Amino acid sequence: MKYKGNILVRQKLIALDVFPNPATTQVSFVLPEHQANTGHQALLRIFDLSGKQMAQIQVRDGKAVWNCGTIKPGLYVYSTALNGQKITGKIVVMQ
Repeated sequence: MKYKGNILVRQKLIALDVFPNPATTQVSFVLPEHQANTGHQALLRIFDLSGKQMAQIQVRDGKAVWNCGTIKPGLYVYSTALNGQKITGKIVVMQ
């Protein structure tokens, strides 16, 4: 929730399904159907823990796939923005 003046405004949270996590070859990012059909496109960025960008993927029709099979095992962070709301999370890549 967010306060604006004296009025309480309820924000709609955007959920992003990320699976499998931990991953070995690829990770899927999926918006729920009611959020995917808004016509908006988003750019998903994936970073290692040093802040180096490892991938930049266009989210189309509420879906994106990161092929991580050749990526060094470790912890990675994803970030995107949709409808003005920032979404971040962690992904574990294993061999």
